Amino acid sequence: GGTVNIGATGKLTIGGSTFLNDGIYIDPGTFNNNGELTINQAISKGMEISSASTFNNFNKLTLNVPAWAGIFNVGGSNFTNKPCALIASNAAIVNYAMFTNNGIIKAPNGSGTSINVNNGTLLGNFQVGSGNAAVTIPNAIVWTGCAGTDWNNANNWMPAIVPTYTSSSIAVVQKVTLASGNAPMPTNGN
Repeated sequence: GGTVNIGATGKLTIGGSTFLNDGIYIDPGTFNNNGELTINQAISKGMEISSASTFNNFNKLTLNVPAWAGIFNVGGSNFTNKPCALIASNAAIVNYAMFTNNGIIKAPNGSGTSINVNNGTLLGNFQVGSGNAAVTIPNAIVWTGCAGTDWNNANNWMPAIVPTYTSSSIAVVQKVTLASGNAPMPTNGN
Protein backbone atom coordinates (compact mmCIF):
# COMPACT_ATOMS: atom_id res chain seq x y z
CA GLY A 1 0.00 0.00 0.00
CA GLY A 2 1.45 3.27 -1.16
CA THR A 3 0.23 6.83 -1.63
CA VAL A 4 -0.88 8.54 -4.82
CA ASN A 5 -1.14 12.34 -4.88
CA ILE A 6 -2.61 14.47 -7.66
CA GLY A 7 -1.30 18.03 -7.20
CA ALA A 8 -3.44 21.18 -7.12
CA THR A 9 -2.83 21.89 -10.80
CA GLY A 10 -2.88 18.23 -11.82
CA LYS A 11 -5.50 16.66 -14.05
CA LEU A 12 -5.99 12.92 -14.47
CA THR A 13 -8.59 11.49 -16.86
CA ILE A 14 -9.27 7.78 -17.08
CA GLY A 15 -11.59 6.70 -19.87
CA GLY A 16 -12.42 5.16 -23.16
CA SER A 17 -11.46 1.60 -22.26
CA THR A 18 -14.50 -0.69 -22.35
CA PHE A 19 -12.53 -3.66 -20.94
CA LEU A 20 -11.73 -1.74 -17.75
CA ASN A 21 -13.59 -3.25 -14.77
CA ASP A 22 -12.83 -0.46 -12.25
CA GLY A 23 -11.53 3.00 -13.19
CA ILE A 24 -9.46 3.17 -9.97
CA TYR A 25 -8.95 0.36 -7.48
CA ILE A 26 -7.26 1.16 -4.15
CA ASP A 27 -6.38 -1.92 -2.07
CA PRO A 28 -4.70 -0.97 0.27
CA GLY A 29 -3.29 2.54 0.08
CA THR A 30 -4.03 6.25 0.11
CA PHE A 31 -5.19 8.45 -2.77
CA ASN A 32 -5.22 12.26 -2.38
CA ASN A 33 -6.89 14.23 -5.13
CA ASN A 34 -5.94 17.90 -4.94
CA GLY A 35 -6.56 18.52 -8.65
CA GLU A 36 -9.16 17.29 -11.12
CA LEU A 37 -9.83 13.56 -11.41
CA THR A 38 -12.24 12.35 -14.10
CA ILE A 39 -13.28 8.76 -14.74
CA ASN A 40 -15.20 8.36 -17.99
CA GLN A 41 -15.46 4.62 -18.49
CA ALA A 42 -15.72 1.56 -16.28
CA ILE A 43 -17.83 -1.57 -16.62
CA SER A 44 -18.35 -2.35 -12.93
CA LYS A 45 -17.33 0.61 -10.74
CA GLY A 46 -15.84 4.04 -11.36
CA MET A 47 -13.66 3.55 -8.30
CA GLU A 48 -13.35 1.03 -5.49
CA ILE A 49 -11.74 1.83 -2.17
CA SER A 50 -11.24 -1.31 -0.03
CA SER A 51 -9.08 -3.01 2.62
CA ALA A 52 -8.82 -0.07 5.04
CA SER A 53 -7.71 2.31 2.30
CA THR A 54 -8.17 6.10 2.27
CA PHE A 55 -9.40 8.46 -0.43
CA ASN A 56 -9.34 12.23 0.16
CA ASN A 57 -10.94 14.55 -2.37
CA PHE A 58 -9.75 18.14 -1.94
CA ASN A 59 -10.91 19.52 -5.29
CA LYS A 60 -12.96 17.91 -8.09
CA LEU A 61 -13.94 14.31 -8.82
CA THR A 62 -16.16 13.61 -11.84
CA LEU A 63 -17.57 10.15 -12.56
CA ASN A 64 -19.19 9.73 -16.00
CA VAL A 65 -19.44 5.96 -15.88
CA PRO A 66 -22.01 3.51 -17.28
CA ALA A 67 -21.26 1.33 -14.24
CA TRP A 68 -23.65 0.35 -11.45
CA ALA A 69 -21.52 2.30 -8.93
CA GLY A 70 -19.61 5.54 -9.34
CA ILE A 71 -17.89 4.99 -5.98
CA PHE A 72 -17.78 1.67 -4.08
CA ASN A 73 -16.39 2.18 -0.57
CA VAL A 74 -15.92 -1.07 1.42
CA GLY A 75 -13.70 -3.04 3.79
CA GLY A 76 -13.07 -0.57 6.61
CA SER A 77 -12.03 2.17 4.18
CA ASN A 78 -12.36 5.91 4.72
CA PHE A 79 -13.60 8.26 1.98
CA THR A 80 -13.57 11.98 2.75
CA ASN A 81 -14.82 14.79 0.55
CA LYS A 82 -13.10 17.89 1.95
CA PRO A 83 -14.69 21.37 2.40
CA CYS A 84 -15.77 22.94 -0.92
CA ALA A 85 -14.57 19.89 -2.86
CA LEU A 86 -16.98 18.64 -5.53
CA ILE A 87 -18.00 15.11 -6.47
CA ALA A 88 -20.31 14.78 -9.48
CA SER A 89 -21.42 11.25 -10.32
CA ASN A 90 -23.95 9.93 -12.80
CA ALA A 91 -23.97 6.57 -10.98
CA ALA A 92 -24.75 5.58 -7.39
CA ILE A 93 -22.30 6.00 -4.54
CA VAL A 94 -22.32 2.70 -2.65
CA ASN A 95 -20.89 2.89 0.87
CA TYR A 96 -20.25 0.01 3.29
CA ALA A 97 -17.46 1.73 5.25
CA MET A 98 -16.88 5.34 6.43
CA PHE A 99 -17.88 8.18 4.09
CA THR A 100 -17.72 11.78 5.29
CA ASN A 101 -18.84 14.70 3.16
CA ASN A 102 -17.67 18.20 4.05
CA GLY A 103 -18.01 19.51 0.48
CA ILE A 104 -20.57 19.07 -2.28
CA ILE A 105 -21.78 15.81 -3.79
CA LYS A 106 -24.17 15.58 -6.72
CA ALA A 107 -25.49 12.11 -7.52
CA PRO A 108 -28.60 10.92 -9.36
CA ASN A 109 -31.96 10.92 -7.61
CA GLY A 110 -32.93 7.39 -6.74
CA SER A 111 -29.34 6.32 -6.20
CA GLY A 112 -30.01 5.42 -2.56
CA THR A 113 -26.54 6.57 -1.62
CA SER A 114 -25.50 6.24 2.03
CA ILE A 115 -23.27 8.87 3.65
CA ASN A 116 -22.21 8.40 7.28
CA VAL A 117 -21.57 12.07 8.11
CA ASN A 118 -22.67 15.07 6.04
CA ASN A 119 -21.33 18.47 7.06
CA GLY A 120 -21.59 19.72 3.48
CA THR A 121 -24.18 19.73 0.71
CA LEU A 122 -25.73 16.66 -0.91
CA LEU A 123 -27.74 17.04 -4.11
CA GLY A 124 -29.81 13.94 -4.84
CA ASN A 125 -31.34 11.06 -2.93
CA PHE A 126 -29.05 10.19 0.01
CA GLN A 127 -29.39 8.36 3.27
CA VAL A 128 -27.53 10.43 5.87
CA GLY A 129 -26.33 9.03 9.19
CA SER A 130 -25.76 12.43 10.81
CA GLY A 131 -25.48 16.05 9.77
CA ASN A 132 -27.24 18.02 7.03
CA ALA A 133 -30.09 16.43 5.11
CA ALA A 134 -29.84 16.06 1.33
CA VAL A 135 -31.42 18.52 -1.10
CA THR A 136 -33.82 16.55 -3.29
CA ILE A 137 -35.32 19.51 -5.16
CA PRO A 138 -34.66 19.10 -8.90
CA ASN A 139 -32.58 21.93 -10.38
CA ALA A 140 -32.15 23.68 -7.03
CA ILE A 141 -29.68 26.54 -6.76
CA VAL A 142 -27.74 25.69 -3.60
CA TRP A 143 -25.64 27.97 -1.38
CA THR A 144 -22.12 26.61 -0.78
CA GLY A 145 -20.30 29.63 0.65
CA CYS A 146 -17.07 28.32 -0.91
CA ALA A 147 -16.00 31.79 -2.09
CA GLY A 148 -16.91 33.72 1.07
CA THR A 149 -20.02 35.46 2.34
CA ASP A 150 -21.07 37.47 -0.72
CA TRP A 151 -24.60 36.37 -1.64
CA ASN A 152 -24.16 37.93 -5.09
CA ASN A 153 -20.97 35.99 -5.96
CA ALA A 154 -21.85 33.13 -8.34
CA ASN A 155 -18.92 31.08 -6.95
CA ASN A 156 -20.88 30.73 -3.69
CA TRP A 157 -23.62 28.79 -5.50
CA MET A 158 -24.02 25.34 -7.11
CA PRO A 159 -24.44 25.66 -10.05
CA ALA A 160 -22.49 28.93 -10.30
CA ILE A 161 -25.55 31.18 -10.73
CA VAL A 162 -26.73 33.93 -8.38
CA PRO A 163 -30.45 33.35 -7.74
CA THR A 164 -32.91 36.02 -8.84
CA TYR A 165 -36.53 36.64 -7.97
CA THR A 166 -37.49 34.31 -10.87
CA SER A 167 -35.44 31.36 -9.54
CA SER A 168 -37.83 28.50 -8.87
CA SER A 169 -35.89 26.84 -6.04
CA ILE A 170 -33.15 28.10 -3.75
CA ALA A 171 -31.71 25.90 -1.00
CA VAL A 172 -29.56 26.98 1.92
CA VAL A 173 -28.73 23.86 3.95
CA GLN A 174 -25.68 25.14 5.80
CA LYS A 175 -25.35 27.98 8.26
CA VAL A 176 -24.83 31.22 6.35
CA THR A 177 -23.03 34.16 7.96
CA LEU A 178 -23.13 37.14 5.64
CA ALA A 179 -20.83 40.12 5.81
CA SER A 180 -22.39 43.30 7.20
CA GLY A 181 -24.61 44.96 4.63
CA ASN A 182 -24.60 41.86 2.42
CA ALA A 183 -28.10 40.52 3.02
CA PRO A 184 -29.76 38.39 0.35
CA MET A 185 -31.36 40.68 -2.16
CA PRO A 186 -32.71 38.70 -5.10
CA THR A 187 -33.02 41.04 -8.07
CA ASN A 188 -34.70 40.91 -11.44
CA GLY A 189 -31.27 40.55 -13.06
CA ASN A 190 -30.73 44.30 -13.58
